[in-house]
Amino acid sequence: MKAWRTMVAVMMIFTIVGTGCTFFDKANGVILYGSERAVDNTLTSYGKDATFSKKLPFKEQQTEKGKVMILSADSAKALLDAAVLQQVKDQDKVAKLKNASVVKEQAGVLYAKSEVRDFHLDGVALHYDGNCIIGDSRILVDMFAIVSNKDYENMNGEEKIIGLLNAGKDLSAKMKDLSNQVEAVQLVKFES
Repeated sequence: MKAWRTMVAVMMIFTIVGTGCTFFDKANGVILYGSERAVDNTLTSYGKDATFSKKLPFKEQQTEKGKVMILSADSAKALLDAAVLQQVKDQDKVAKLKNASVVKEQAGVLYAKSEVRDFHLDGVALHYDGNCIIGDSRILVDMFAIVSNKDYENMNGEEKIIGLLNAGKDLSAKMKDLSNQVEAVQLVKFES
């Protein structure tokens, strides 16, 4: 019986290692959301030895369909470059988003958990482009939109900042303190 358990344990380890699955893949950074001052202060406090640190503006708008994060094309490209935009494949599987749909003036894209039809924000028509998230979960808003840089300037909404911080180490022990400094925070695994 003991040999049977050992054999099963060894087979599980080989399966995990052989498929590339890991339970030990820890976050090495955080994504911060909040006011410019709060994000700046947090990036300054935790970013002393950071591998990577970046601030990206966004606008937050409450609509009848939920809370929307509005990103300019430039901010969306920076999130793609940081490899933190993910497409939800099914309930528990995600894949890095390789590229976002092209946006034009008066025509943007919308990412949400479920399909949204005929959605317009401040004169910009948004077409649903799938279920995507920033980081590893949906946080702060119900959906996010990407619009042209010119349209972004004319969009209404509360101006906020996304802070990307690759600390090069696990910050999970600091989550309570981080949560008290900004509006929302999530752990993330940045690619090296």
